[in-house]
Amino acid sequence: MALRVQELRLSFLWFETLPKPAPEAAPNPLFGFIGNRAAFETEFEKIKSATLDFQKTWWAQNVPPPYNPAKFPTYQKQFDAALEETLSNPTQLTLPWPWRSPRYKHNFWENYNENKSLDSMRGADAWRLRVPLRVTIPATIRAVFAQSAIFVDAFLYPHGIGIALHCRLRPKQKMGDEAAPNQAMSFSLQQLMARAFEARANDAYTLEWKNGATETLKLNPLSTQLFQYVRKLTLGANAIPGGREFKPCTIATVIRASGGDEASALEPEGEIHRALYGLATWRETWESDAGLENPEEANLLQKPHPEGNYLYRAPRGRVVWFPTHFSVKNKRNHKLGCYHRNLTLLTMQTEALLQAVKLVGDTLDAGQTPSAALNDLAYPAATLLGRLYGGKGTYKSISAKAHIETDDMRAMVERVRGHLNIKPAELFA
Repeated sequence: MALRVQELRLSFLWFETLPKPAPEAAPNPLFGFIGNRAAFETEFEKIKSATLDFQKTWWAQNVPPPYNPAKFPTYQKQFDAALEETLSNPTQLTLPWPWRSPRYKHNFWENYNENKSLDSMRGADAWRLRVPLRVTIPATIRAVFAQSAIFVDAFLYPHGIGIALHCRLRPKQKMGDEAAPNQAMSFSLQQLMARAFEARANDAYTLEWKNGATETLKLNPLSTQLFQYVRKLTLGANAIPGGREFKPCTIATVIRASGGDEASALEPEGEIHRALYGLATWRETWESDAGLENPEEANLLQKPHPEGNYLYRAPRGRVVWFPTHFSVKNKRNHKLGCYHRNLTLLTMQTEALLQAVKLVGDTLDAGQTPSAALNDLAYPAATLLGRLYGGKGTYKSISAKAHIETDDMRAMVERVRGHLNIKPAELFA
């Protein structure tokens, strides 16, 4: 039976450094406090208090005891609707993790928070850990190739802005597919790759602002418009763009698939190997490129791991291919969706920290002395990158280590750690 894919998730991530590390001097910016330590800590505390108060009040008022776990999906939908109404104001910042029930646990952020409850995080902790605040963008994004609306994350850091665009690629479903998931429509591998490349480079997105304005843009121009919106709120109407790598980091995860011999080790340069290579590198010539790296060498998973499972890596791309977790028959199996989300957040956080350290590294490379403000900005980031590299006291994934080793970034981080007198300057796994 030929391989068929029922769902692929794609995330595209960019990070832009702000033109200066302390934008509080900009003319009347709404979020101009972001680079000021004391103001950031105060704002974080206010947002956190409002979050906890809303959670506790809503659940206490709307979920009477005794708690019935079977009704949780209904309660959650009602809570999400109330939450959406609360967050309808685009000038309101929120925490970077979802506002959920008091029982909700966010795996990435709790582990990143030194394995502590997020309720215990103070403003000073958030500043030290470079935890961003989330910006609500008052717009809807759609595309022909995506079955549902495209979700956007916009994160505000002391030194920059992170944008993440998330697409869910599924075939259009027929009546009755939800009741009979084994008969759900699906992509062939060729169809899947064509749809993915439409999302990455070949097709247009419709950006519809809540004021009614509509724009049709390809992926990179779309990201530019989103950065412009957040930059204006942060630095004022006349803010100039900061430094940014236009080629996004990407995460692709096959959520559901069936057929074929997908649970076996990949045949070098076979069709699945080539597909993972294409989704990691986004080379239009993925089908014909010669001399591909052996799939076992490109696999970041540490042994022992289930045969046939791959976290395939390229310099700015990751592809999650875990046949042991494909959920064709059980649509309530959310393991791969959660893994995709955690890996996306890890990638954004690692990129943000690297860019903070790079501000000092670039200054040193130019033969100049970094300012005290730049050193203060980079010191926590350089420390945190050491933890992520070693996987200690934080969210543990070898993907972060590989990210730091890309394009000589590790040498730059170690040089800046030495400059900041962080010991040891060298990174150790």
